[in-house]
Amino acid sequence: MVNLSDLKRVSWQCVNFTLPDKSSVLKNELVKEGFLVRELDSSLIKDDESLFSSVSNALGFPDYFGNNWDGMDECLVELDLSSYSGVVLFFDRSSDLWRDATYSAGKFLSVWQSAAEIRGGEGKPFHLCFVI
Repeated sequence: MVNLSDLKRVSWQCVNFTLPDKSSVLKNELVKEGFLVRELDSSLIKDDESLFSSVSNALGFPDYFGNNWDGMDECLVELDLSSYSGVVLFFDRSSDLWRDATYSAGKFLSVWQSAAEIRGGEGKPFHLCFVI
């Protein structure tokens, strides 16, 4: 399971897992450390469209976000992190995501990892955390 130091590290290893009782502590500590911390309810994600909507709302994507994978990649890379130490996006109830939207979740991992590599070059941790 992930710990705070894992999430503060710039790394290509940006996919993490935690338990529900640990996620609240992690979220609070990350906020104290200056991270942009957002969470999604995975039970609401059933396909690409609902994933785009959930991520866009959570991270405050601009109105021009095209609700497609290229737009997702662009918005993740261009996310303004100037006032944050890094980003951690939590997927609460992540088993629902993997059961109901397997393809969308897998594609999202690929796009996120690509963005994390770019953000890592800026010295910004960019992590996903699946609450299992």
